[in-house]
Amino acid sequence: MKFVTIVFLLVMKATVFSSEPTIEQIIGRKLLISLPGVSLSDSTLILAKQWIDKEQIGGIIFFEYNIESKNQIQSLIRNLKKDAPFLPIFAVDEEGGYVKRLKKKKGFLSLPSAKWIAQNKNVEDSQKIYFKHSQELQSLGFNVNLAPVVDLDINPKSPAIGKANRSFSKDPKTVIKFAKTMIDAMEASEIIPTLKHFPGHGSAENDSHLGLTNISGTWTQKELAPFEYFIKNETPIIILIGHLYHDQIDSLYPATMSAKTIQGLLRNKLGFHGVVLSDDLQMGALTAQYSIEDIVIESIRAGNDLLQFSDPLKIDENFPQWFYTTVAKAMDEGIIDKHELEKSFYRIDKLTAKPSIIFLK
Repeated sequence: MKFVTIVFLLVMKATVFSSEPTIEQIIGRKLLISLPGVSLSDSTLILAKQWIDKEQIGGIIFFEYNIESKNQIQSLIRNLKKDAPFLPIFAVDEEGGYVKRLKKKKGFLSLPSAKWIAQNKNVEDSQKIYFKHSQELQSLGFNVNLAPVVDLDINPKSPAIGKANRSFSKDPKTVIKFAKTMIDAMEASEIIPTLKHFPGHGSAENDSHLGLTNISGTWTQKELAPFEYFIKNETPIIILIGHLYHDQIDSLYPATMSAKTIQGLLRNKLGFHGVVLSDDLQMGALTAQYSIEDIVIESIRAGNDLLQFSDPLKIDENFPQWFYTTVAKAMDEGIIDKHELEKSFYRIDKLTAKPSIIFLK
C-alpha cells in the first residue's frame, strides 16, 4: 500500500522578528527596483546585494539586460538571496509574446502571446504550456511574475495592449478562463501571479509609458470582471495598478496615485486585501506631470504596497536612502499614516511566506 503524507513546508521563508520591525525595514520593503548588470561582479548588483542585506529594498525586477542564460540568471538570483535576512521578491515580466524577458535565443522556453493562446489552444493545452513555463521560472529562482494581463481587448489598436496581442480576448469570460490556467500553473510552481492593469487598460487609445492615459471616455464597468472573479475566489495574487486616469473615479489623480481607485474601488468595493503593486513610477504618464517626491508620497497614500522603479538610469547609490528619508519625513509630518505602512509591510511579508504542499511517497 502506498501512503501519501502531506507535509507543509515554508519554502519561501518570511522574516522572523524577535520584536516589531523597524521603520527602516517597513519603508525599505516597499521598494521593487531594477538595476543593470548580470552578476555580482558588476558594481550595480553588488550595490543591490548590499541593499537587500540591509533591508533597504524589498526586491528586484529583472529585465532582458539582466539575463544572458539559464545558469547565469540562476546563479545571480541565488547569490542575491544568499544569507539575506528575509526573502526578497525576484520578479520578472513573462506574459509571453511581445512582453517576454527570457528569450528563446538565449536558451529559454518560447511562450506565445495571450491572444495567440486563447485563439489556438484549449484550456488543457494552455495549462500545460503555462505549467512548463512556470516550472522554468521557479527553477531559475523567480518568485513573482508580472502576469497575466487581464485587460480586455476592447480597442485592438491600443498601442499598449491590443496592438501588442497582450490580452486574451475582449470577452471577460474568455479572459478569466485562460488567465486562470496561467495563474493555476504559476501557483503549482510557487510563483506569485500579478493581475494587470487595474482598473483596465484595454480600451485606452494611448500608452502610459509615454504619457497620461485617459480612459474616461472609453472604459466600461465590464473591465473589472476578471479582477472581481479572482478577488472573490480569494486567489493569492498581486494586483498591479496602471497609470490610468478616469475622471468619474478620481478627477484629480491617475489610478496609481488615487486613493479613490485603490482604497475606494479595489479594496472597499471589490474587497481585495492582498498586495497592490504600482506600475513603474518612472513612466512618462507620471513624470511629465509630477515630481518624483509627489509620486512617491501620493502612491503610498493611495494604497500601493510595493512601489516599482524600473528605470535603472535614474537610480543611484543613494536612492534607497532618499526614498527612506522622503517617506519618513512625510510620516513624521502626518502626511503618510504609519499604521498603514505597517499593514502594508505585513501584507508583503505574508505573501512571500506562502506554504508549499510536498507529497512524499
